[in-house]
Amino acid sequence: MSFTVNLTETPLRAGTFPAKVHSTREIKTKKGDPMVFVDWSLLDGPDVGRIVSQGIVFVPQMVSRNNHILRVLGQPHGADVQVDPDAWVGRLALVKIVLEAQGSQVVEITSVGTDAVPTQDEEIPF
Repeated sequence: MSFTVNLTETPLRAGTFPAKVHSTREIKTKKGDPMVFVDWSLLDGPDVGRIVSQGIVFVPQMVSRNNHILRVLGQPHGADVQVDPDAWVGRLALVKIVLEAQGSQVVEITSVGTDAVPTQDEEIPF
């Protein structure tokens, strides 16, 4: 018995969607800087359940962005904080996905309200 199957992956759609941190992993960049890869699980939209990754490098040039990400994830932020990526798992945020040559990428995250996770059809200010 034989059958035909399409094993090519459909790219994620661009847009802003509610997501949950599925997993994190800590690595070092080639320059030795701390980096966290975040796997986001999409909670709504045409790609619900799909995973999209985001790399976050912790360097002085990105302190404002790093503080924003930590704040959105409800983590300690500011000067001299202990970053614990394992504590990010299960946290909610709105993720903005763009399509790039190497695939779909998360380029921005923003807070979600505590009352409800907005759907893709709701207006999200950026």
